[in-house]
Amino acid sequence: MTSLIQSDRFDVVLTAFNYNVLFREAADTVIPAAVEKDMGIVLGSAFGQGFLTRRADEEVRAKPLWLSEDRQQQQLAYYDLIDQSGMSASEMCLRFVLSNAEVSTIPIGCKTVEHLEASVAAAAKGTLPEDILKRLDEVAAMVTHRPWEEPMILPFGKNYVGPGIANMGAAVQVGKLKLEGV
Repeated sequence: MTSLIQSDRFDVVLTAFNYNVLFREAADTVIPAAVEKDMGIVLGSAFGQGFLTRRADEEVRAKPLWLSEDRQQQQLAYYDLIDQSGMSASEMCLRFVLSNAEVSTIPIGCKTVEHLEASVAAAAKGTLPEDILKRLDEVAAMVTHRPWEEPMILPFGKNYVGPGIANMGAAVQVGKLKLEGV
């Protein structure tokens, strides 16, 4: 996306799934390039399609196959920070992205009136306090780029085993056939 931003053909960029409380890839090049070109920045998926706002403590501790050890530790540290902060995960996520003055718009995709009201209440509180921002930076730095085995949207609660598992099953079947002389 950075090369498209630098092409001077656009005046706004939508970046999604790569800038939130845990993922910061867009901060490396996309956001700085957009700022340099004076582009509007629309930041999608501040809630990580919901995985950042729904707790999955037991599943994270059990460490599904697709979850790297570093991401597991990061997710647990994030849960600890939520607990220590006294705010909900959705409030923390929304106030985090509101803390970046370079972001122009944040579509939040509310499913219910209650979600909308909670988002408005969180936004009214403004940016996160500096100590929470600093702590979130430390938690995000635990995994600077996504591990290769990790899906784009962490599928907590979805019984996801990963694309490699199907291939592994096929390899086991082929191995059985070879052992049986087929």
